[in-house]
Amino acid sequence: MARKAMTGNKAFAHGVRLSRVQVIASYPITPQTTLVEYLADFVNDGDLDAEYIRSEGEHGMMAQAIGAAQTGARTFTSTCSAGFAYGFQGIVSVPGLRLGNLMLANINRPLGAPGGLQADHSDGLTARDWGWVYLYGEHHQEILDTAIQSYRIGEDHRVLLPTMVGGEGYYISYTTDLVDLPEQELVDEFLPPYEPVGVLDADNPMSPTVFGTPEQMMGMKYSIHQASLRAKEIIKDVNVEFGETFGRTYGNGLIEEYRVEGADVVLVTMGSFTGNARKAVDDLRKDGKKVGLVKVRSFRPFPTEDFQRIAEDTSAFVVVSRHDSAGGAGAPVGYDVKSALYNMDERPIIQDVVSGICGVEIGSDDFAILAERGLKAVERGGFEEDLVWYPNMRIMERFEIPPMPEEVKRSFVYPGTGACQGCGMTLVWKTVMETAGRDSVYVSTSGCGGWSGPHTMCIGTGGSGGNLPGGAATAVGIKRGLVKLGKTSTNVILGSGDGSFGDMGFMAASGAAERNEDILMFVYDNQAYMNTGMQRSGATPRLAWTTTTPVGKVVRGKQAPTKPLPLIMAAHGIPYVATASAAYIPDLKRKIRKALSIKGCKYIHIYSPCPTGHRYPPEKAIEVSRLAVQTGMWPMYEVENGAYRITVRPKELKPVSEYLGAQGRFRHLTEDDLEGLQETTQEEYHHLELLEKLTKEKL
Repeated sequence: MARKAMTGNKAFAHGVRLSRVQVIASYPITPQTTLVEYLADFVNDGDLDAEYIRSEGEHGMMAQAIGAAQTGARTFTSTCSAGFAYGFQGIVSVPGLRLGNLMLANINRPLGAPGGLQADHSDGLTARDWGWVYLYGEHHQEILDTAIQSYRIGEDHRVLLPTMVGGEGYYISYTTDLVDLPEQELVDEFLPPYEPVGVLDADNPMSPTVFGTPEQMMGMKYSIHQASLRAKEIIKDVNVEFGETFGRTYGNGLIEEYRVEGADVVLVTMGSFTGNARKAVDDLRKDGKKVGLVKVRSFRPFPTEDFQRIAEDTSAFVVVSRHDSAGGAGAPVGYDVKSALYNMDERPIIQDVVSGICGVEIGSDDFAILAERGLKAVERGGFEEDLVWYPNMRIMERFEIPPMPEEVKRSFVYPGTGACQGCGMTLVWKTVMETAGRDSVYVSTSGCGGWSGPHTMCIGTGGSGGNLPGGAATAVGIKRGLVKLGKTSTNVILGSGDGSFGDMGFMAASGAAERNEDILMFVYDNQAYMNTGMQRSGATPRLAWTTTTPVGKVVRGKQAPTKPLPLIMAAHGIPYVATASAAYIPDLKRKIRKALSIKGCKYIHIYSPCPTGHRYPPEKAIEVSRLAVQTGMWPMYEVENGAYRITVRPKELKPVSEYLGAQGRFRHLTEDDLEGLQETTQEEYHHLELLEKLTKEKL
């Protein structure tokens, strides 16, 4: 057994690797991103023999995971926050399909608005009632071990339910700790190959039953409930066997008790802040105060019997939830604790505490304060409030919003940016806004663009941060609302990234194009998911290095070609489509003005240099962008009412090696690779010239 320092996400990835997962359905979202990147490295280097699917979004990702699991393959997927919500249709379906060979890593982060990137349990707890076996890890080692245990639990024929493992964003995902890596031989003995009950196989045709009479469907739901209850003993048994094999256990598998003997007050926690609560217990015990701790490891199935047993010998529970239930009588973990104890003849007093949400830090001193409150409540015979928010909250709501001052409105973009050096995004946004003018409303689904820009650009205009899959739909709704209010002249402009538009957002964009909605959609294309750490998108060029298409020993770079978004949008028959570049600003301005003069759906696809992701010095950003055009790898053209016209025509195309050789993401290319890309570029440029010739009469 090797001991290594690693992040929580890497520990999780090793747990997946050691479990010999056969299919991985992936889509990056912070703070989960490096988890799927590590797995891509394992696959491309030949360390894990698995199919790795680079999905177009979490909705498709969950469908891919379901499909793979239905064949009997051991399957893994992961997400959090908005990605969890986007995949929710699939997430709620998995338990009913009884896919115990599917595990989901939930790298917990806030869901909804207000949101954020830090730890919060609001994403995973939205699925608490659907039949997932939901286990939480406190630290890196527990995350790795639980990943392995999860398949043993879920694949047991007495359970056959999917497992979800929660590991909190940043606190676990991006911090580093020492982790013992089990030997593969021992893991193989502990976790044998999956023996499915029924699979999709042409040699033995069958289909899963998801519909029936109302009574049959209620019976299916009841069977899920019963399987979840049976899982309690399986979790305990697997925990014991894991300890015998690897020398580590986690309480009884369902909960972990700490100094609860003789405790008047017991803190209840779940997740990474348990360590802080444990220290608070130690400090209070040194002062002679009888305080203990219960860490919930299995939220589903809930350890009802364990809480009933502990309740017989304690006076108070202080239950801390990293999620709230707006308008409810308690908080999510507290609901279950109270429900578990309600029918007891004598039960301890209970206080629900909402704390640590949206990444708010709750330290050992804070847990000590909460425990002290519990001790005082025991003395007076009850809590003054059943539900509290900690720390104490004071808010002031404003119902009158002052207009933007005229001096601020004089400029669209102000000095100062959090963007990387040499980033073309700020230049693109500035050009679009200054050209479009003040009578414009914006929707931003651009990742690096900052969800309307405040953390990367100081902007003097307003707009909406649409969700990634629905950017075009949000723009359509705004336009229709403005039309109804008589503001028909206002431009509604969607600014999007290549991933948020061309992958998960394309359904809404295609719908807007099919209806010829009167909006302008522009994409600043940096050819990858740069915001989340340089993962591939559909727009990533063939053979390019990204963090999810690494240059490995077996697979080298992205194997699929670039998705031709401008041509696809033109195929919808909308009145105007154009390509542009941050290196040719006059051309971009002309195309923006033309697009806004046309009624109907318009689309502009803009090359946006990314020195960080493309791997070249920031001062070379415009030079490299020009090379993309001069080599023909980024042709500049427009399509007006079906007529193609090349707008920037180099006298002679330069070799593609000049453009590719300037970027570190292509440094692994061989001469054969370069020859192949040169040939493809020439063919595609010739095709564009033919389209121009064939449609010339339409102008």
